[in-house]
Amino acid sequence: MAWRGHGRWRDGAIGGLVALLVLFQGIACAVELPLLVTQAKWWVVADPAAASDLDDRNLPPAQAAWRTVTLPHQWSRRHAERPGIGWYRIDFDLTAPVPADAALYLSRLSIGGNFYVNGTAITAMRATDAATQVRWRRPHLIAIPAGLLQAGSNNLLVRIVTRDDLTIFPQLKISTAGDLRPEFDRRYVAEYSSAQFSAFAAAIIAVFMLVIWGYRRSEQLYLFFGLTCLFWSLRTQIYLVEAVPWAWWWPWRILYSAMTGCFALSVAAFFLSYIGQLVQRWRWALFAWALVGPLALLVSNGAWQTFVNTYWTGSLFLLELFVLWRFFQWTRRHPSLEAFGLAGAALATFLLAGNDYAVRSGWMPYSNAYAMHLGAPVVMLAMGALLAKRFVRALGLVELANQELARKVQEKEQELSTQYERTRAVERNQELAAERQRIMQDMHDGLGSQLLTSLAAVERGTMGAQGMAQVLRDAMDDMRLAIDTLSPGREGMLEALGNLRYRLEPRFRAAGIALRFAWQDMPEQLHIAEQDALQILRVLQESLSNVLKHAHARQVEVELSMHLAPARFRMVISDDGGGFDTAVPARAGRGLSGMRHRAQRIGAELEIRSTDRGTHITLVYPLDRAH
Repeated sequence: MAWRGHGRWRDGAIGGLVALLVLFQGIACAVELPLLVTQAKWWVVADPAAASDLDDRNLPPAQAAWRTVTLPHQWSRRHAERPGIGWYRIDFDLTAPVPADAALYLSRLSIGGNFYVNGTAITAMRATDAATQVRWRRPHLIAIPAGLLQAGSNNLLVRIVTRDDLTIFPQLKISTAGDLRPEFDRRYVAEYSSAQFSAFAAAIIAVFMLVIWGYRRSEQLYLFFGLTCLFWSLRTQIYLVEAVPWAWWWPWRILYSAMTGCFALSVAAFFLSYIGQLVQRWRWALFAWALVGPLALLVSNGAWQTFVNTYWTGSLFLLELFVLWRFFQWTRRHPSLEAFGLAGAALATFLLAGNDYAVRSGWMPYSNAYAMHLGAPVVMLAMGALLAKRFVRALGLVELANQELARKVQEKEQELSTQYERTRAVERNQELAAERQRIMQDMHDGLGSQLLTSLAAVERGTMGAQGMAQVLRDAMDDMRLAIDTLSPGREGMLEALGNLRYRLEPRFRAAGIALRFAWQDMPEQLHIAEQDALQILRVLQESLSNVLKHAHARQVEVELSMHLAPARFRMVISDDGGGFDTAVPARAGRGLSGMRHRAQRIGAELEIRSTDRGTHITLVYPLDRAH
């Protein structure tokens, strides 16, 4: 397997100069901690298939061809299934006293490795092997056991295994653990903890936004923002997995590339949709370009990884730059605080992502922290703040609309109330008019009819003084009955019934007829419509008048009762007079047809039975008509 070193142009000259100094001087100058290591010696195993080379317990042989390199150091090799093995050697001198809590700090060593101090293994950081591909996403702080370092000459060996086309070994620091811990913690939070937090937060926001979009399909910004958060969360979760089985490595990288492309293009779709320039054909073009990189890795089984990382990822930057340019142009024509805030966040994220791309490509110091985990939440926060502001503004508009609607409803209620009062006044007038009409009709049918008949009889000379007195008496009774029943403020039918009884009892006593009233299951109040009550009482009045005039009875009984299921009022008038033949038309003068007509008008049943031992008149009134 062929290996070749790639460093800066001065690596060879500096390495040669250092080698000559060591050769002629024999020792290096002793230094105090902290020590920043910027140079090392490098040796690549020529045939990593040999069993002795694969055994990590074997240190490099004495005849190893070490080359001096400047850190950070890059390797470049052809894509191969078999891992490659390389060693780094760092020689340094320390002055006394040597601290007991010495440690090594590496800002980044993604592939892991084995570390030896003065020939003794101090840690075996998990590294790539035949079954697993390792990608460490965090910095490393490695404690050096007390007693291994000594005043004077010391040696650090690092064994690394890689399958990558491009492998980078960083600068490292040697100092006390207390001195290195703050830098390690800051780097850990910036590159690892922040990535975990952003992935978790983005997942929650994605679910929330996509649910909102599910209810509001017309709001495309919620869709693109939800997809942006979803793709970023999935990309970061994939990124944070540090050990993947080799059989799944390339599908894993393909998925990571797909999420990266979808994230970048969903951001672009959000910005273009916000300014109203996301035409339909652009949507498909963005979606198709998001799949170019993953498909290239798929068809090449990872052989085009360098091409994808360099050119396809670079094209995403060009696309975002184009979208930013269009957005800035639109912002100049439509200036607003939220547009400037969104543009500033997008620009900051673009620059931070550019930092990561430049670090991976070797254009910026390898020790620079990856900053995309800080930049992506910034732009997503700006997008979320924009949507939140629009949401609050929409709520304000809804509130104003509700207030306006409440005002209009109140006005309509007032109008309806006024109209209702007018309608009620008209209805009351109509009711009064109808009441007057009913009273007039009753007066016409009862009192008027009697007076008219009496007048005709007087004019013909067929009615004497006694007959005229009886007619006037009947007219007075009918008028009083109407007044008792229809006058406002009366208690209704029972009061009118008592008044009728009070007026008739003296007449019956004078005629020698016993008048009795019987009550069965009757309530204290009986609610029957005035017109219906008037017709019932007129049937009773007509029946009692017939007893006085024609029956020759000694006693008469009026039985009043209430019945349930179905609810009905029952009235029975019985006398022990001589009776009459109900089938003879000549007897119709007794008012039988009038009583039947009155019962029919109120929906009551009227039964008249008469024999030589008396007459029984029964009226049954259904109480479902009482209201």
